[in-house]
Amino acid sequence: MNEFEDQLRQALRRREPRDGFASRVAREASGSRLPRAARWVGAAIAASLMLAVGGIEYQRYRGEKAKEQLMTAVEITAEKITLVRRNLQHIDTRSIQ
Repeated sequence: MNEFEDQLRQALRRREPRDGFASRVAREASGSRLPRAARWVGAAIAASLMLAVGGIEYQRYRGEKAKEQLMTAVEITAEKITLVRRNLQHIDTRSIQ
C-alpha cells in the first residue's frame, strides 16, 4: 500500500503551469466561442430537426405513392365493371331474342 500512496502523492503534487497558461485562459474566457457542450447540443438539435423533416417528407412521399396506386386500382376496377356490364347486357339481349 505504501508504494501506491507514493505514486498517488507523485501524481497529485503541485506543479507550475506551462508558459502562456494565463494568457490562453484569458483569451478563451474573452472570446465569443461557444463552449464545446453548446456546440454539441446545437449539432444534436440540427440533426434531430433534419431527421424529423426527412421523416415527414418520406411519409408525404409514401402517401402520394399510395394515392397514385389507389387511383390506378379504382380506374382498373371501373373499367372491369364497365366490361362486365356490357357482357351482361349482351347476354340479356341475346336471351330476350
